[in-house]
Amino acid sequence: MSKQDEIDYVKNTGGLTRVWLNEKPFRGGNPSESARLLRDFAAIIELLNLAEGARVLDAGCGPGWTSAFFARMGYRVTGFDLAPDMVTLAERRAAREGVGAQCEFVVADSETFDFPPEFDAVVVYDTLHHVQREDLVLRNCFRALKPGGKILIAEPGFLHGQRAVAVTEKLGVTERGFDPRALKKILAQSGFHDIRHFVPTYRAFMPSPFAALKTALYDLGYYFALAHTHLQVWLVARK
Repeated sequence: MSKQDEIDYVKNTGGLTRVWLNEKPFRGGNPSESARLLRDFAAIIELLNLAEGARVLDAGCGPGWTSAFFARMGYRVTGFDLAPDMVTLAERRAAREGVGAQCEFVVADSETFDFPPEFDAVVVYDTLHHVQREDLVLRNCFRALKPGGKILIAEPGFLHGQRAVAVTEKLGVTERGFDPRALKKILAQSGFHDIRHFVPTYRAFMPSPFAALKTALYDLGYYFALAHTHLQVWLVARK
């Protein structure tokens, strides 16, 4: 589980021409994953509720699909990633979608980056589970935000690390999961306040009102009894 393995991820999974890395979340994956990612992005936009022109830091931006989407929302975006190949993909994606002027991409380590406090929001989407020191990442995010700025975290739940053992063994990359209670504690220690935990259900369409009620009750019980096992952890907080 070395950082070099993270840097080499693109090379080890098909290279710069891999369809999924270039077309995510539309082509190269599967319909279920595409649907999840699109729902996630819609949730990010709703939870952040930013004005057009807001400055967004996309932490661990990967191939840049979220950065390009943020730019198309009218935000000014800075994205960074540890892997130079990911930054290359992100730059190409932004140019291809006509938002290159609204995006800036840099190679940086999420555990050591140091941006001035000029961002209205920091988005940490599917990033923390690839690092060893989430506390360092969140402190860096705190420094990068303007007073009153928001952080949004969306990461795999606690059981992800066990489910992804084969990926770690094959590619050497870090794959972890998180208990929302632990992340909330680190956010508070980093200086954040107004920390809110959201639980995705991904059941947008029900066959009947009764089924919708049954699902809502199930999710309520699941939240209180098994919060640490959630498939995803969603947190929003303010500086």
